[in-house]
Amino acid sequence: MGRVAVVTDSGADLPAFFAPDGGLSTAALSVHIDGVEYKDGIDLTRAEFYQKLRAGARKIHTAQPSPGDFVQAYEKVSDADEIICLTLSSRLSGTYQSATMAAELVDADVEVFDSLSASVGLGLMVMRAVEMAEAGASRAEILSEMTRIRDSMQVVFLVDTLEYLERNGRIGKASALVGTVLKIKPLLIVADGLVGPLEKVRGKAKAFRRMMEFVSKRANSPVTAAIAHSDAPQAAAGFEAELSSSSVPISKLVTAEMGPTIGVHAGPGLVGIAFYPTGQ
Repeated sequence: MGRVAVVTDSGADLPAFFAPDGGLSTAALSVHIDGVEYKDGIDLTRAEFYQKLRAGARKIHTAQPSPGDFVQAYEKVSDADEIICLTLSSRLSGTYQSATMAAELVDADVEVFDSLSASVGLGLMVMRAVEMAEAGASRAEILSEMTRIRDSMQVVFLVDTLEYLERNGRIGKASALVGTVLKIKPLLIVADGLVGPLEKVRGKAKAFRRMMEFVSKRANSPVTAAIAHSDAPQAAAGFEAELSSSSVPISKLVTAEMGPTIGVHAGPGLVGIAFYPTGQ
């Protein structure tokens, strides 16, 4: 049985501490800010991104890695016998398509897997895939586990402000204005590969309670979880403390800062969580 390497994209929002030795390669999304292009995580840190966002940058969008970016990512781990590439949801980004095209351009044995998730939802899958690969699991075994995780993954985000959703055309200006006046906090979920509304809650404290209820109702067995935040470490730490003192059975919990992929739409202040049943 040969060695398996893992490739992903920067939309995985992996925690800063996660730096495996040689078994992971990442293709970076591009971030365009007021006419200047940056590579996510390469020449633009997450702190710099939110600084520019808060400073009033108006024209911001992200773009998928090119097939060439994925070719380079595959070549970095081409000494492996097999490669698994885990990507952002194909329903949110063209990243999966780029990764698939690139797989046809290299001699390496690559299988591309659509996570149907984003941010730490994808990140949890990447971390588990790397863990299994380092333990000597076969690609078939890893893919089977990825399918199980994908089918059971739950992701919920609390957005602090409607301003950035309005900027990016996700809601109308009137809704954003009303939301600001009434202190409406949208709860969003990732379901079937798409980001969609769960509900709008008035007030941050109530919104956090609803997010905790969402987790409590769905975590019926030990879960592996990741908290994400967009330039909101204190809010994330508060949610983590509440989660840790709750009855939610957590076998593993990490925290990561969200990058531009969703941050550009949600803005700073977001806190979210992804989790799946830990399994055997």
